Amino acid sequence: MKKTLIILLILILGLVGCSNANIMEDTPIDNEDTGIIENIKIDYDNLQDYKISKSFWYSDDTIIFAFEQPGEKEFLKLLFYNTDTNKEELMYEEQVLVQNTDSFMENAEEIGYQNEEKVLFFNKDTLQLSSEYAKPNTVKYIQFSPDMKYLAQIEDSGLYILNRDLDNKILLNNNEDKYIGLNWADDNSKLLYIDNSYSDVNIIDINSKTKTIIQGDKDFKYPDNIVDLLSCRLLPNSNDVLVNMLCENGNSLAVLYNDKNYESTIIAEDGENTVLDVNNSVILYSINKNSSNENQLVHYDYANENKKVINSTSDYIICADISPDGNRVVVGTYKSGNSKLYIVPIK
Repeated sequence: MKKTLIILLILILGLVGCSNANIMEDTPIDNEDTGIIENIKIDYDNLQDYKISKSFWYSDDTIIFAFEQPGEKEFLKLLFYNTDTNKEELMYEEQVLVQNTDSFMENAEEIGYQNEEKVLFFNKDTLQLSSEYAKPNTVKYIQFSPDMKYLAQIEDSGLYILNRDLDNKILLNNNEDKYIGLNWADDNSKLLYIDNSYSDVNIIDINSKTKTIIQGDKDFKYPDNIVDLLSCRLLPNSNDVLVNMLCENGNSLAVLYNDKNYESTIIAEDGENTVLDVNNSVILYSINKNSSNENQLVHYDYANENKKVINSTSDYIICADISPDGNRVVVGTYKSGNSKLYIVPIK
């Protein structure tokens, strides 16, 4: 029971990591100029009882924010904000269960917002709702691919993928796997998840239907104080894997390098570490060590094994998203009933 409660607590706080061979924790962190270059001027009078949930910086001058209203009946508001005019407009407002695993998607024509129960599709030019899709009662879990062309769904009989028209249903895996944290590769070519009592990472190629199993504490080394694997995702090169492990003193984030036989490098440990964005070779994550009053936003280039703090605050960092040009980050924080949104530079 104690173990279950610890797992639930860490899942609420964010994404999570894994393992070790090379420990990056000893690498010096460059403390950047953490000055805010722009405060986001949202009209919070229309957001009473709402808190910031997600952000998506999808064009040079437009950022989409998701706000949730917690309670017995949760509500979702989506706003788009123009950084040139400093004005926002409401895109969507409905009763929707908001989860920490919610995500945005994008293709040439649409912007999508999805969680485990519902998917919203917006016209990319007008940002008006064009269609939506709700999970059928007979299906356990759904997730559209990042380009919104395919739908993965878990049923009692296994893992399936369908096309956008919801036909041409293909069985990918009929094993009795748990499919913990099922998610897509950025290039839509693979699905991965955790299985075998929270110990292994499974990767399925959707074209060949072949499955690769990366066994914990065999193919990659566990830290000594590990409790469980919590989540995993393929990095943008679709080969290396970012994993999050629950440990006795917090959680650890690690990269498993495919070309090194999944040798692992821990990039953060000992505290609350939450992945907020992954862009090219950059992993953006927040860290709070030992329940301190300081929360840091860390920019980690895993290709060059370089990390730097780009923002520090006493507020809880809820979301952060890298700009399309890669030079700025929009940050959303929350504390004592107040949300704050601002932009910081990457230097």
